[in-house]
This record gives sequence, structure tokens and C-alpha cells, in this order.
Amino acid sequence: MPDSIISDKDRIFASNFWQELFRKSGTKLLLSTAYYPQTDGQTEVLNRCLENYLRCMTGETPAHWYQWLPLVEWWYNSSYHSSIQLTPYEALYSQPPPAHMPYLAGVSPVAVVDRSLWAREAARKLLHFYLKKAQHRMKHFADKHRSERSFQVGDLVYLRLQPYQRQSLQKVFNQKLSPKYYGPFPVIQKAGTVAYTLQLPQNSRIHPTFHVSQLKKHVGSVPTQLQLPLVDAHGALPKELVRIIDRRIVKKGSQAVTESCFLSYSFKIFVPITVVALLILIPVNVSSGTLFFLRKELEYDNVATMRLRFLASQRRRAEQFTVLVRNVPQISVNSISDSLDQFFKTSHPDTYLCYQRLYNSCHYFCTQAVYNAYKFAKLVRKRDRLQNWLDYNQLKFEIHSEKRPTKKTGFLGLWGKRVDSIDFYKQQIKEFDKNMALERQKVLKDTKSILPVAFVSFKSRWGAAVCAQTQQSKNPTLWLANWAPEPRDIYWQNLAIPFLSLTIRKLIISLSVFALVFFYMIPIAFVQSLANLEGLERVAPFLRPFIKSFLQGFLPGLALKISLYILPTVLMIMSKIEGHIALSILERRASAKYYYFMLVNVFLGSIVTGTAFEQLHSFLHQSPTQIPRTIGVSIPMKATFFITFIMVDGWAGIAGEILRLKPLVIFHLKNMFLLKTESDREQAMDPGSVDSPETLRITIINVYNQQYESGAAFWPHVHSRIIASLVISQLLFLGLLSTKEAANSTPLLAILPILTLSFNQYCKHRFEPAFRRYHSSQTSDDHSSPSPTHHPTTSPPQDVYHHGFPPQYAYSFSSPTHYGYHYEAEPGNSRD
Repeated sequence: MPDSIISDKDRIFASNFWQELFRKSGTKLLLSTAYYPQTDGQTEVLNRCLENYLRCMTGETPAHWYQWLPLVEWWYNSSYHSSIQLTPYEALYSQPPPAHMPYLAGVSPVAVVDRSLWAREAARKLLHFYLKKAQHRMKHFADKHRSERSFQVGDLVYLRLQPYQRQSLQKVFNQKLSPKYYGPFPVIQKAGTVAYTLQLPQNSRIHPTFHVSQLKKHVGSVPTQLQLPLVDAHGALPKELVRIIDRRIVKKGSQAVTESCFLSYSFKIFVPITVVALLILIPVNVSSGTLFFLRKELEYDNVATMRLRFLASQRRRAEQFTVLVRNVPQISVNSISDSLDQFFKTSHPDTYLCYQRLYNSCHYFCTQAVYNAYKFAKLVRKRDRLQNWLDYNQLKFEIHSEKRPTKKTGFLGLWGKRVDSIDFYKQQIKEFDKNMALERQKVLKDTKSILPVAFVSFKSRWGAAVCAQTQQSKNPTLWLANWAPEPRDIYWQNLAIPFLSLTIRKLIISLSVFALVFFYMIPIAFVQSLANLEGLERVAPFLRPFIKSFLQGFLPGLALKISLYILPTVLMIMSKIEGHIALSILERRASAKYYYFMLVNVFLGSIVTGTAFEQLHSFLHQSPTQIPRTIGVSIPMKATFFITFIMVDGWAGIAGEILRLKPLVIFHLKNMFLLKTESDREQAMDPGSVDSPETLRITIINVYNQQYESGAAFWPHVHSRIIASLVISQLLFLGLLSTKEAANSTPLLAILPILTLSFNQYCKHRFEPAFRRYHSSQTSDDHSSPSPTHHPTTSPPQDVYHHGFPPQYAYSFSSPTHYGYHYEAEPGNSRD
């Protein structure tokens, strides 16, 4: 064993274990001073030589550097060292290493070989000469700046700190202009021959012993005080609030209340749990139901209160007084319109409204029937395209009036007779107007065009609520009455689906969703095989190590995000096939399917390894109580994948929505290649705001176009998803602790799912009825005096529930004897 070892002040050598080991072995451990790299300089030089050699020899295959270690060892041991005046090989074996022998001219009888060897020998001598010359030049310049310094105890010296040392004290942005020396400080002790200990201020957090090269003697009687940066007990600069520059009050908008409350609700749940869990390492609601004591139900109460206030507002909304009736039977020889009028006059004589006697203060108003106008809608779309081309050509002619625009009448304008574009499109539009008028008359006269569905308006919310929430017939498959969606919210294609067909569709879609979730495991399993290095090497053995590491960390999350890109569109199509009548219901059902898909495939499918059939086999052939334990074992192994997936999902999801780069790029592409008129430009542009990147909440409320208004009907689904996620996380946490054999704490956590489900039941019974049924508003409907801003009740209101055509064609199916409600129209409210 050596008598002494000199090392730097690494925490490994300064630990109690190594101190005791060296003391027992009789070796004296000498620690170098701070900022004194000369102590282990020989090791640093050796490492630098090895790095330079390997960098040159490995080239483009640095992963195989270890194969060059024997040659590196031979090169280093056979090289001449100026410090010992010989090679390490000769110092060890007392003889020089086998070296390249100098070549003498004329030794080889072959002239070509003789010239080649002699040229190589000349090049070697020239290289040796230049290396020696460079060594002498470096020594000459180093000796010019070398000086001998020594200080006595009590001398004042200035301390020089390197940039990286100053960064440990204070974050400096302008290092060039920062002071290089601090002090002066008195010398209190000499540490060895080339290091000194200084008396630094008490608030400094660096070691007080420095090499002599870091110090400069103070000259003169008046010192220049350059103190070290002041830091507090935690190593941070002390800060003090000077003044409040500005303040801003953000008003809660009336739109997108579900999205904004969801974000607020998430923060209220996870922030307290995160803070307290860092201290006690278990969920915060172990001891008692935190979900009750933190009053999380207040968010549900706020949303429910805002919904009721919205529904009871003075601005009457058509859907609050209207019921959608489906599966209307045709009574004897009467038409569907007559059957509707006769049925509701009999069943709801006091609240059913009829237009014929509106002016006589009667209490009923006829229904608005729904027509099958598919061909008419097709003609409308074609006419709009022709009108757009006409506007474009007229605008083109206004700019260049010297030449009228022309086109060919053939396919895509590639061949055919060349005609005047403006006259051509005017003639085409005239023919379409004539065909549309004929089609309108045909639909109105054909009784088969009237679908077995209608919008029935009532005098008050109370009358509509009674009809929508009661069974209208002994046969539950006929006269199906539901609350009518908002006019913008209606999905017209699904209004006339028969009851039996709805049941079959729901069954087929349920089986299809199960098959989609199950068989999607196959691409998910392939993506997860790329998350480990062995699987990546089998797929692509030619990749370099750096690229392999990058793909292993980034590719699985990106590939999974791309594979899920078309999933929302597929699920929305499946929801439409299922037969729902409102866009808001379609989005809720599609989001529910998406949630189940993400839970099973992305979460559980990414955790449990193996193919889809192996996963199903493992779950079917083990006890249900072992499933949380199995998943708890697999979760830590997939931490890297979920971190990268969350990162990719972050910049590709909400962050991308805030930046709004996609709508910007699409708009400019359309503007370059597709847009012809101002109407096209308005349709292609998605309005935004320069303040949209500031906050997501304001972006959701004020930037996006509101397609429909459902009165926060999405909130109960958001709440149920949060509760389900909490229960799943608690069960998996139980499984994770069971793998750690935490027998004492695991039974206490079993109460967590019970408390969470109890809280869900409380919220469901307390607040959810406000989202399922309208409250009684008969008093406000019957006795409130009409406001001057409302339309008079003696004027017939406009159509609201038309067929989704553009506004200029909305009147086309307003039969002279059938009306609906406009948004601001106030229904008749007199009983006298």
C-alpha cells in the first residue's frame, strides 16, 4: 500500500468510509486545495491524450472505442515523455520499445521500394523537427509570463474568480464587464507552498483556500472594495418588492364555461395533493376524506348555478320552449302535420301553442314539420359554387376591363367550346333557380317528404318540461319527446331514424368500439417495442448510437401521437352512425369513446408488455386482485415513454392551439392557391386575436367561434372522467405499494377509492339533476311583463328550426301555415 495519496476534494474521497479505510490501511490521504488543478494534472494530461488518440482513430464509429484500447496503451507507453526523459516502456522494462528503424538509402534492391521508404524516412524526420520546434516555442512563451509569488500571514490580497465560479455565486449575464478581482481579503494561513487561506465574509459560500495563481497582492493604503455577491441562507440573492407596475381584472365570459371551469377544477385538485404529498409521501386524503374538507363540490355548484342562471335569463331561447318529437305515427288518413296538431291539442291544451289563433290570445301554436329536402340541399350547394365563380369573374373583369374572362365548357375547363365566363355562370345560376323552385314545390306537395319528426313549441318552459319529461303514449316506441337542441346544435341527418334502427345501431357501434380498442393494441405494441434498445437494434441495426438513443426516447411518443391523430375523426363518424340528434351529444359520446380508448390502449396498453393476445390472456388467467399489482410493477419501467409522450402531446396539443400555427399556415396556403373572392377568404379564415398566446382560458372564451350553446351540458362528463382517473390512480398506487411490501400503509389506502366514489355519488345526486332537467319557471313565464326590447307577441316570429341551409334559402321551406321561434321572439304570455 502507498504511504500517501493526493486527491482532490471529491465527496467520495472525503467521505467517512474512505477516511476510515485509509486510516486502517496506514495510508495518509492528502486532499488538494480548492481551484488547484495542478494536483491531478498528470491524470488530466493522460485522459486528454487518450481522448485525442481515440477521436482520431475511431472516426465515424465512436461506439467501438474500446477496441482501440490495446493500441492506445502501446502508443502511450512507447511515446517519449519529457518529464522522465524516456518512454514508460523503457522505464518499466529497462530497454527501449520496438520502434521503427531508420531507413538507409540503397538497402532495398528494388528502386521503387527504395524511393518510397526513403521518402517516408524524410517525412518522419521533418515531422520530428517541427514537433520539437513547437515544444520549444510553447515553453518560451509560458516562461515569459511565469512569476514567483509569495505572501505572508496578514497581507491583503485580491481574489480572482473564474467565470464558472462567479456563476455559482450569482447569475451574471455580462461576464466581460464583471469584476475579475474581489477584495482585498487578509491572508490568515499558508496551506502548503503554493496555496493560501483567506478570511472571506461570513455570507460567502465558497471554500476559503486558493492557489497562488488566483491571488494578487494589494498595493497602497486605500483599498478598492469589491465585495462578493450577497446571498441568503439558501444561496439565492435577496429580493425586495419595490412596487406593483400594473394590475388586470379578467371577467369570466359567458362562453366556454365548461373548459375554463375544468382547468380551474384541475388546479384545485392537484395542487394541494402535490404540495402535501411531497412532505408525507402518501396521498393527502389518507387520514380523512380530503375531497369533502377541501370543498371540491363548490366547482360543481358554481357550474350548476351558472347554468340555471343562464337558462332563467330574460333573453328567451327557442330551445327552452320547444320539444323534439320523433317516431310520430300517422293517424288514419291524416297527414303527419294533422296528426301532430290533433295529438297535442288533446294532450296539452293549456300550454301547446298554435299560430292560427295567436292573434286571438289562444294558448297554442302549430308545430314546425321537418321535410326530406336532400335534393334541394344538393342544388343549393351547387348554386353557391356557381355564384362564387360568378363573383370571382366579375371581380376579375372589374380589374381588367379591357378583356372579358372566358372559359371552356368541358371537364375542369380543359376542353370544349370557349364561352364568356360571366354570361355562362349567370345562365347556369338562372337554371338552378328554376330547378330549386320546382324542387321546393315538389317537396311541399309530396306528403311522403314530411318526416315523422317535428319541433313542437309551447307557451312556457313549464309546458315544454312536462312534455319532454313524460311518456306521451302507451307505446314507448312512439311519440318520443325530448328537449329540442339549440338550432345550431341540431344534426339534421339523424332526426328521422326509427326506434328499432337506433337500438341496432347502438349495439353495432358498441361492438365496433370494443373491436377498435382491442385490435389497436397491435400498432401500440409495435410502437412500444421501439422504446427499448434491443427492439430498435433488431428493426434498424445500421443506426448510430446517438440516433438510436434519440429515437428510443422520442420516436415512441411521436409515433403514438401520429397513430392517434385520425382517431377523433373515426370516433366522431361512429357516433354519428349511432344516431344522436345534436352536435353536442355527438362530441360528448365521441369524447367518452376517446377516453376509454386512451385508458385501455395508451395507458394500460403501454404499461403491460407483449402482444394484444398475450395481454388479454394474462388478464383473463389471473386473479382480479393481482391486476393492480401487475400494473404497479410495470409503471416505473415505462416512465421514460410517458415523459416523452406528455412532452410531444404538450407541444402538439394545447401549446399548438395557443400558438395557432396550423390555422395560420392553412389560411396562407389557401390564400395562395384556392381563394378567389372575399367570400372564400372569410370562410378560410379562422378569426383570432393578438392576445391569444397570453392565456388559454381567454383564448377559449374570446377567440374561438362558438358553434352552438349547450349550457355547460358537458360538465357532468368532465367530472365523471376526473373521478374515474382518481379511482384508477388510487388503485394503481395500491398495487405499486404492494410491490414494495408496504404492509403497514397499504391497508390504510384502501379507503381512498371508497371516499372518492362517495364524493362522486354526493355530487351526482346534488347537482346533476340541474343538467338533466329544467327547473320550474312557469311563474316567470306567465306573469313577467314584456320588456320593451322584446318583439311584440302580435307579430309572427321567424323560423328557427330550418333545415340548416344558408340564410338566403332558409325561407324556402317555411310553409305559409307553419312557423317556429326566433331567438328574441317572446311567446304569448296572456291567459285572459
